[in-house]
Amino acid sequence: MTRADMFAFKMESSDTEGFLEDVLAYSDNSVVLVYDFDRITVRHLPPGFRGARRSFSFFKAGHPRLNYYLSPLFFVLNMMLFFRILAGYFVRLRPRACWMEHTFAAIIAGFLRRCGLCQKAVYLPGDWVVNASYRGLLIRFANNWLFPRADFLACRLCDRVLDHSHKITQAREAFWKRRVPRRVDLYEYRPRVKVKDASFLLEAQARQMVFIGQMRPDSGLGIVLSALGRLRERRDIRLLVIGPRTHDYARCREAVRTLGLEEAVTFAGFLDSHLFPEVLADCFCGINLLTSEDSYSSYTVPGKMMHYIQHLLPVIVSRGIGSFAETVATRGIGRVIEPRTEIFVGAAEEIFEDQQAYRRRILDYIASIRGTQIREVVASS
Repeated sequence: MTRADMFAFKMESSDTEGFLEDVLAYSDNSVVLVYDFDRITVRHLPPGFRGARRSFSFFKAGHPRLNYYLSPLFFVLNMMLFFRILAGYFVRLRPRACWMEHTFAAIIAGFLRRCGLCQKAVYLPGDWVVNASYRGLLIRFANNWLFPRADFLACRLCDRVLDHSHKITQAREAFWKRRVPRRVDLYEYRPRVKVKDASFLLEAQARQMVFIGQMRPDSGLGIVLSALGRLRERRDIRLLVIGPRTHDYARCREAVRTLGLEEAVTFAGFLDSHLFPEVLADCFCGINLLTSEDSYSSYTVPGKMMHYIQHLLPVIVSRGIGSFAETVATRGIGRVIEPRTEIFVGAAEEIFEDQQAYRRRILDYIASIRGTQIREVVASS
């Protein structure tokens, strides 16, 4: 069997399809695995490679509370699954380079590289989850103790680290009081336009706002719902909520009922991103109104932001989203506001009236981004 040129372990996100295109442009002789909520999916294999499973489901319980209490056991079992999957591919294909977007998978890949089963290993940590505000013993242990040590090991075992923001690099150095990776650089997203007909959107007058992601206490949805009632006094504006049904879902539904907004709010649940071009076609803005400025989301570019941008949706965001807020402001692709109801109303009305101009600026922004190039990263690692 010929050696694989690339082994990629990709986190499912807004750039998954574009990343797959980039890997295949680099070399068709590659393996691409995608980590989703409940499974690892094999998205591409080298020509002629046979006998491999196409998906691997994670160990978990059916009931959320049972899943929480058994999470340490499931974590160990899933790490054993990770090792079995990666070792199987590395032994058979001896990849020349691996691209790892999962911290624990990067540790395994780095170890296998040290064993001579891979030539180069690149680690892309998605964010920095250490945060003093966590409640609950398990989540504090996992995020504030286990994660930084796993990240440290991944950084040391891999040849190169690509952080999604300078804030991640700074947070790591502040935690350890020293530089950890041998080499660290910034990873730059390269958005793609994903709408079916951009010319139509440049003329259409959409009437729906959209929120994508988990409904959390700091997501700002309460502010959005309060503003929606005022917006509807003058315009037929609606709200679409896309995301998994977390424990805050019932609270949000109750708020909608209390405010009398049942006809104006649609809860779509979790949707595959392949459906977004159709589902988001009647939307005029995307929302990410984090009310906490120290949220772990501030360390990276939230995936929902790229979903919004790639579907030509101007955004209404707070400073809590991190460094991308500066891009939103300087490129004029949305509004950066204080998370308050009256300010949100004004921002939504402005974007609603001028949505075509915002979309054109988003197209200009996307065209200006070169993005991190896989070939250049591998060659210089």
